[in-house]
Amino acid sequence: SGGRSIHFEPLFPGEISYSRSESFWLARCGVLKQHKGHPLARLWRALPEAVRLSPHIYMMAASTTGQWLVLGWPERVPGADEVLPPEPPAYRVLTGVVDGFGRTLAFHRAAEGDVAGAVTGGTDGAGRCFHLALSTQAQRAEAFRKQRASSLSSPAGPRSVSSSQVFPDTLPAGTEYGADNGIRLEAVWLTHDP
Repeated sequence: SGGRSIHFEPLFPGEISYSRSESFWLARCGVLKQHKGHPLARLWRALPEAVRLSPHIYMMAASTTGQWLVLGWPERVPGADEVLPPEPPAYRVLTGVVDGFGRTLAFHRAAEGDVAGAVTGGTDGAGRCFHLALSTQAQRAEAFRKQRASSLSSPAGPRSVSSSQVFPDTLPAGTEYGADNGIRLEAVWLTHDP
């Protein structure tokens, strides 16, 4: 994904480490409370109890008053021959956000298809569900070609360069920011409002 990796020593459940070079806190959940003198004790109390007690969840905070970024692993359906529960993977992905008041937003990722692994939905603490409509570069190129073909077939339609030259199926291999998978947000839909 073009990002950097930052190495931390393994953390015990409930342990918190600070990176001076990156100016952020990394915490491993697994305990109900932090020592009341710890700088993150108040922010820790804002986390939902189920999150605080899970030793498989890691949290990141850039300040003692800000929000927590929840690092877990995407949900997936285990294979029929898989031993359960499966071992958690060594890497973590952003699975949600909790602010200093305990308000949550959980992210849902696509398990398969053109946008596998991308965030395609969310559920907030009030139970509202959102769907993120994503598109790939190839899908946008095809839509452009169809629109272009219909405008070229009309008598008043413009005549110019071929649509494949104007809107390519793929993006360049890399940019100054790293590889671009071409997935873009098209719309956000509220799908459930309790």
